[in-house]
Amino acid sequence: MNRTLVSLIALLSLACGAQDVGPPADAPPTGPEAAPEPAPDRTTTEAADADAVKDGEVPTFEGDNAMAKTDAVKVSMEWLALVDAAEFDASWDAAAGLLQDAAPKEGFTQSLGAARSPLGAMKSRTFGKAEYSKVLPGAPDGEYVVIQYTTVFENKAAAVETITPMLDWDGTWKVSGYYIK
Repeated sequence: MNRTLVSLIALLSLACGAQDVGPPADAPPTGPEAAPEPAPDRTTTEAADADAVKDGEVPTFEGDNAMAKTDAVKVSMEWLALVDAAEFDASWDAAAGLLQDAAPKEGFTQSLGAARSPLGAMKSRTFGKAEYSKVLPGAPDGEYVVIQYTTVFENKAAAVETITPMLDWDGTWKVSGYYIK
């Protein structure tokens, strides 16, 4: 496997033929009505600092959207623990409605298993960064935190995992996207 890139929103929504995925018509709005912030630059990654937060520790955030970032990082760590344990069905159950609407459970679990299994067991994961955004390419406007981890797997010495929790229709943070490079 020369490069693994998994986009559970984009890849699985394309595989399932989803065209327009959004909250149900009777769902409450997911955030304040404000001008959209620019999407984070998702083409670059930052190397983890020497003082970066290590396995299982939640970083401390300050400033705007600090609580959103903290909540999103906690959810990402819980979700990644399910994926690390190969509990792919449970990871779908814990995912945002956006992801669930875009990808049937069976297709999701097969795609995620096919992407993660060749990498082997997760050996270490270091927090890299978290960026809050209301606009992401290919996703409906909402509240998102794009989080990056530098991860060492049994069969891949250096990977960057990008996980994107969103403020879901029920007002809780849930994972809506996951990529491995």
